[in-house]
Amino acid sequence: MVPDYDDDDVVEDYEEVSSSSDVRRVQSAQGGPVQRPSKGVKPSEPVRPPTTAVPQVPDGQPLPSKGKISHKSAKLIWIICIGVSLLGIAAFVLDIAFDAFGRRGTINDGGNTVANIRPHNLPAKKAAETLTEHQIRARAFAVSAYEKGREMKKSRAYDYIRIAIKKVREAQKAGMDDRGNDEIWIAAWQQWYQTVYALELFRYKWPYNMDNIPMVNSFKHYEGFEEMTEEALKNEDNEREIAAYLIYQELEHEINEVKKGMQQIAKASSMMTSEAVKPARQKWEAARDEQKFEQADLDDVNRAPRNPDKEPVPY
Repeated sequence: MVPDYDDDDVVEDYEEVSSSSDVRRVQSAQGGPVQRPSKGVKPSEPVRPPTTAVPQVPDGQPLPSKGKISHKSAKLIWIICIGVSLLGIAAFVLDIAFDAFGRRGTINDGGNTVANIRPHNLPAKKAAETLTEHQIRARAFAVSAYEKGREMKKSRAYDYIRIAIKKVREAQKAGMDDRGNDEIWIAAWQQWYQTVYALELFRYKWPYNMDNIPMVNSFKHYEGFEEMTEEALKNEDNEREIAAYLIYQELEHEINEVKKGMQQIAKASSMMTSEAVKPARQKWEAARDEQKFEQADLDDVNRAPRNPDKEPVPY
């Protein structure tokens, strides 16, 4: 007869332990206490074949892997991903070119249907301006004035003031490096007054009448030029005067920035009115109020314009 156990019973081999006692003792062949079946042994039943946790597969074939994707499945997933990406790109292009999804509203502009929203929700492009004949002439005037300004910047008068601005910036830097030095700040203020003197010399060389100057602060300020009369737009002298005015404003701004920077230093500010600076200040006041300039300076700025190809910029 062969013993039969339920599936839940623990079946172990055991062996007898030698002992001096008359009582037989056994122990598990696997170690630990012997487990007894929960039910008795049933005779005359065939023994079930042993089970194993490893699945039985034919010889020569690998065991199935857990949690892995087959090569065929991976290839199929890649094909699906590529297809979805291509569809997305195609839909994007169609939407930009033809508004395939109808997301852009439209407005009617004189019988013409115009999209009022650009792709990606950007603001609509500004429609091309329709210029009047007067506006066209005003803008041509501004361009011509700009070209005259470029020629002025090749003049000796412009070189003269640019050199003066360079020197006053260097004097300011020297004062910032040694803020407590009175002599350095006196020299800086003397050079500053020489620079505003040079500015007056530039205006003397390139004069302008404020009555002929429209409300402009740049050559690109077309609105100001458009306010000029037709007669004023035809006068080439006005082009030169406006160019001189705009360059003068640019230079004056640079010079005043240097002045503000020096006045922020207490020691420098106190030196501005010192007796040592007075002669330079009086020279500038005479140039501003009486148009009095040293003859050597007049001779310098009245020379022929510098040829940029033969003479380098001196500042």
